Amino acid sequence: MIIDDGSYDRSPNILEFEASKPDSSIIAIFLNKNYGQHAAIMAGFAHSKGDLIITLDADLQNPPEEIPKLIYAAQKGYDVIGTFRINRQDNLFRKISSKIVNIVIQKILGKNMTDYGCMLRAYQKHIINDIVKYNSHNIFIPIIANMFANNVIEIPVLHFKRKFGHSKYNYIKLIKLIYNLFLCLFMNIIKKTKIFKQISLKMIYYILYIFIFMYFFLAPTRIYINIFFTTCLLLISIKKIFIKFCNKVYLRPIYIINRIIKNDIPEKREKK
Repeated sequence: MIIDDGSYDRSPNILEFEASKPDSSIIAIFLNKNYGQHAAIMAGFAHSKGDLIITLDADLQNPPEEIPKLIYAAQKGYDVIGTFRINRQDNLFRKISSKIVNIVIQKILGKNMTDYGCMLRAYQKHIINDIVKYNSHNIFIPIIANMFANNVIEIPVLHFKRKFGHSKYNYIKLIKLIYNLFLCLFMNIIKKTKIFKQISLKMIYYILYIFIFMYFFLAPTRIYINIFFTTCLLLISIKKIFIKFCNKVYLRPIYIINRIIKNDIPEKREKK
């Protein structure tokens, strides 16, 4: 299965030609524009049917010849097989930014993985099902997969210099990645533990308690009352704005599929 995430070169034409051959085993999924790496992978996950799903970037910096290592690890019963790049062949900026992101994730999750950025990874089908059900825009797939998995392993893989094209990774994309990373972690906490709802209810109880105490025992002046109620209104407003923001985010499609080609049988446009 190959996902084209809005390429502007000849990739869509070549992919369509190869996938349309009568004896082709390629499933080609064409997104209507570039939604980012993780959205493209999610589109592939949603249409995958195998018991073991392996992801691989098209730049071939991770050679496909390393895939048997992941299959062997999966046969031992691991839910998620991560990889780390030996002698990474990237520029200094990418190495440093990747190191920072990996350290942050390790500190937050407590999972002993050293390379969350290497997308040559393998997932058992039940993990893929959980990820697809999660259905979040601000998703960082390796993080979510590790949250759902019980048995996780990380194995070394080769890494080569990019032979074709050039990387579009820059400071802006790094900032977006860090933003999505933290939002993914934060939204997962809210979704799984409903901590935001609990905090909101406790906050209301404490505010009422403080108000009653101040009213009956401290005889506060008008200024104190104004400050108190202004603070309450601000907290309520912030909560409402945050809820509206979350609702809008979840209503937007993660990606839009223009067409799917399987043995010259195109399928309909699809939103997810």
